[in-house]
Amino acid sequence: MRDLWSAYGRWYAAAASIAGHPKTDEAAALLRQGDQFRILGCPEVARASYRMLISRFPEEGYAAMREAAHDSLRTLPPPPPVPGTMPTPAPARPTLVRPPAEI
Repeated sequence: MRDLWSAYGRWYAAAASIAGHPKTDEAAALLRQGDQFRILGCPEVARASYRMLISRFPEEGYAAMREAAHDSLRTLPPPPPVPGTMPTPAPARPTLVRPPAEI
């Protein structure tokens, strides 16, 4: 999977060096890449692709692609917890002590 993800970096480097490279090609490639990794069962890489599209293309002309990326992000399982961190425990509740019942 790491090789597939790094393929985007190589593609972008080559495509960006071509004069007249349309940004729409990159946005579409990120969307397709996210879809492919989602299908392959790699939600973390898919999530990274969708987030990159959303952050890299804020212009109005990419609104439909950003919305598609947002929709796809909602279909992914939640990200795993960061290693070395623990969820915050719920605050302790006070223990109620009742006096013994009198007979």
